[in-house]
Amino acid sequence: MKKLSTILLTIIISITLSACNNKTNESNQQYEDAMSNGKSSVVEEEYNKAIDYFDLALEAKKDDKEATNLIKQLKLMLEIEESESHGAYFYQMERIDKINEIDTETDVVKKKAYDYKGVVLKNIDESIDYLEEEINDGKYKSAQKDLEDTIEECKKSDSLKEQLDRCNELLNTCKEKKKASKTENGVSSGGMRRRTETSDVTSRTSVDNNNYPQFSPENGDLPVDNCG
Repeated sequence: MKKLSTILLTIIISITLSACNNKTNESNQQYEDAMSNGKSSVVEEEYNKAIDYFDLALEAKKDDKEATNLIKQLKLMLEIEESESHGAYFYQMERIDKINEIDTETDVVKKKAYDYKGVVLKNIDESIDYLEEEINDGKYKSAQKDLEDTIEECKKSDSLKEQLDRCNELLNTCKEKKKASKTENGVSSGGMRRRTETSDVTSRTSVDNNNYPQFSPENGDLPVDNCG
């Protein structure tokens, strides 16, 4: 009887362990499938769908760091896409930098962020080109203000060092041209004032001369002596 009980207990334990192993294997398979499908969705740029798959992976393996960080990266990618129509290039670059700071074993999201980074840099460069055109057109005040704002934004990202250097150079050029323009205007205004004063003196002299009686000796006119 004692031997039979031991056998039954062994069978029960074996069944229980087998069930646990099957459940673990099933969870592992669910996790692997979800992670694989999620990565495929990222490649297809279906970011919301990818997030759903990584959420399923977390159900199979709670608190999994890889799935959690991939979701964080994808949410930042969605923010980048949503801001595209607003021309928020520096906001987008900030999100791209944050994606690269998040540690993941796979670079599937980072590769998409890198591709997008090229587009953002191109847009920022074109914006700086426009500011250079403003300087060339003599719009120094607005160009200086926009350059100062752009410089502050560029300082926030190590990815924008080249753009930062260019903006600093343009700002110096803008200030120099603005100063030269003021000097030229000052000289021009001074010359104009002198010409105006000369013209006024000539005009007053002409008026004063016209107030005196004009005598013509040829006609026999003589000045009247009012002194006695």
